[in-house]
Amino acid sequence: MAAKRKESVTLQEIAERLRVSASTVSRALNNNPRISKETREAVWKLANEMDYQPYFPDFAKVNRPMRTIGLLVPNFSNPIYIETYNILQEEALTKGYQVVVLNSGNRPEVEKQIITDVKNLGLCGLVISFSDTTTNCININNPDLKGFPIVAIHRVNFNLQIPRIIIDNFQGAFLATNHLLTMGCNRIALLIGKKSCPIYSEILKGYKQALSKNGLALKQEYVVSSSLTESDVDASLDILYRLNEIPDAIITANPNIAIQIISRLKDENIRVPEDIAIVTIGNHSLLKYWTPTITCVEVNNLEFARATTKKFFETLQKTEIGQSISPDTSIITTRLSIRGSSIKR
Repeated sequence: MAAKRKESVTLQEIAERLRVSASTVSRALNNNPRISKETREAVWKLANEMDYQPYFPDFAKVNRPMRTIGLLVPNFSNPIYIETYNILQEEALTKGYQVVVLNSGNRPEVEKQIITDVKNLGLCGLVISFSDTTTNCININNPDLKGFPIVAIHRVNFNLQIPRIIIDNFQGAFLATNHLLTMGCNRIALLIGKKSCPIYSEILKGYKQALSKNGLALKQEYVVSSSLTESDVDASLDILYRLNEIPDAIITANPNIAIQIISRLKDENIRVPEDIAIVTIGNHSLLKYWTPTITCVEVNNLEFARATTKKFFETLQKTEIGQSISPDTSIITTRLSIRGSSIKR
């Protein structure tokens, strides 16, 4: 009589034995420093005892090749995309999937081509963050993609009938502006990207709301919109310098811009925050080590990544059984981390 074939051990089985989550097991097997040394050792010990094969999670049971999920982003250097990839990949491996990063380079034409070819690329689902100049993406509504799981994140298009995960940029800009007002600033400039991008339009709305709540009128000359390249930022500063009343504070659309501005102000012997206070939308590990440390509106990247992962696999499951997909929006809240660049004494 033939011996019974031994089935592959799954991450979930290890997780149940150790009473932890499957994603914790996945992180431990990849020696993720977020997981304590004791937990990593316990996971590896049990995995060896159970003869677990790390990179082949459920394939023997489901008898299918690894399937691929696309993560299409405008610039993979953004920490929120890196965290999203890490969490999405961890969960994907437990379910027999892998994740591939597709970088559009913030170019709508590249983005459009990837979406058009999504099935030819062998993808079974897509998580997408649009370029900041994408005004429409009608090919996502192509009948060929009917029933194809797509979730939009961060930079989204509200005209598309797909699920969305976004950051509360309105709240973030409101918090930043209100904080600067409490510091005594009343000439607050705002440097943002193209207003057609929902992220920047929401930042502008939050900025306006904070001014209005404090009885201040919007001064259009203090709002500078550009493509946010390094040369654009320098040109934006030149515009602000030429005003009769130069700003006493600047809110930037991302951390890289804040760092660039502070570096230039130092070169020109302009003090931060005494002469010009700086607050940025978005976080970066460098901000708390810069001189001065930089005040920022931050989001919990891990929370964002988990929400994205949960929403994508819910969408994938529904499409597989033919259920309709609700184009709902999940909003991740922000908080203000006050540091040296904005504290005026």
